[in-house]
Amino acid sequence: MPRSYARIIAVCVVGIVVVLFLSSIILERNLLFDDSFISYRYAANLADGHGITWNVGEKPVEGYTNFLLASPQHSRSPRSPSARSRCLWYNLPDSMGRNKNCMTARIMAVANQKGGVGKTTSTVNIAAEFVARGRRVLVVDLDPQGNATTSLGLDKAALKTTVYDVLLGNAPTEIVVAQTGRAQLSLLPATVDLAGAEIELVDAPRRDQRLRDALAPLGDDYDLIIIDCPPSLGLLTLNALCAAHGVVIPLQCEYLALEGLAQLKNTIDLVRTSLNPALHIIGVVMTMYDGRTNLAQQVVAEVRRYFPQRIFNTLVPRSIRLSEAPSYGQTIREYDPLGKGTSAYSLLVDEIQRRLEDGL
Repeated sequence: MPRSYARIIAVCVVGIVVVLFLSSIILERNLLFDDSFISYRYAANLADGHGITWNVGEKPVEGYTNFLLASPQHSRSPRSPSARSRCLWYNLPDSMGRNKNCMTARIMAVANQKGGVGKTTSTVNIAAEFVARGRRVLVVDLDPQGNATTSLGLDKAALKTTVYDVLLGNAPTEIVVAQTGRAQLSLLPATVDLAGAEIELVDAPRRDQRLRDALAPLGDDYDLIIIDCPPSLGLLTLNALCAAHGVVIPLQCEYLALEGLAQLKNTIDLVRTSLNPALHIIGVVMTMYDGRTNLAQQVVAEVRRYFPQRIFNTLVPRSIRLSEAPSYGQTIREYDPLGKGTSAYSLLVDEIQRRLEDGL
């Protein structure tokens, strides 16, 4: 009997040792990369130690394991006011392969193929609100009209290089980025020259990935990159959708604005399926809302019916102040800090921030 007990004990000890040994290997190799809450700093050191950089994605992609960075339960990132604000999804190669395109900034496209719905107004003022909350923001003006460039007070005639040169590979992105005179808010400007890019890029290699490649070197310099898309579904908008992690869709409170919404959603779905698995719709924001009209209320109700989980609760009102601000090269926060336009965009950014934090 004593010998039997000794054998049982010996077998148990050997089993425990084997389990502990295998567990340590699994933890070192896999568990740290499997939906674990890791601080930004630790994950960065870990990746650097293995020669890894990150491919960003919201959902699992074949060959990758998702994990969440900068949990509020762990140490704060040295780059941002709070760890929660950097709660973003990343993908690490299971094979620990190398990828030179390291991107830690969140990229958001503001898109709608219909013109006059408030894309540029929303881009500039969303950016200003995030800057007011301590974020480092880059606005990318991808519209040949260059309205975002004008809205932030830059003289387009004085620009020597623009996003056009970046897309064609004539100038590095770092040199083209312009300062707006506002701390933590930079701009990749555009002029009418950008209109020729769609034609010149038709036969270019990686023509739909040019913007994504161009923004990769800036990923550590900003917390958020916002792309102001042109009013079309051409190659420029395709570049924006391939580069972005999420899309905000401004929608004017008019009936005709609804017609293009389904087409835009189909385009986003196609890009997500074929080119950018990380892409998703952050939300639809209703702009130029006038609660005195039945039409505006009906349009909002219709959008809520089709996109109940995607429409933002904040309604951006029709405001003459919002229209006047760009003519002074100012954001609405600067031009009318106590106005209803400023209040609306502040509430909208609250919603966007929550959705970004939740990985939506």
